[in-house]
Amino acid sequence: MLRLFAERKIPSGHAARILGLERMDFLAFLKLRGIPAVDYTVEDWEADGNTIDEIERRRGMAPQADWRASQAGTSRIVRP
Repeated sequence: MLRLFAERKIPSGHAARILGLERMDFLAFLKLRGIPAVDYTVEDWEADGNTIDEIERRRGMAPQADWRASQAGTSRIVRP
């Protein structure tokens, strides 16, 4: 079951139900086993940043484009 989840072939809620666990307990179990609960890539991060910039532009706010430069080369991504 863990392999199927890790390969993203089944969602966490489904895996939890099959194992007889609550979803939050399943997520805690994944953490104990060193299995990431989410698959969030650099591309996902960049797409989210572009979306945020577009929303800010539409609201008349200045986009926070410097957040990309501040995160370049970091292994931990934190958006201010």
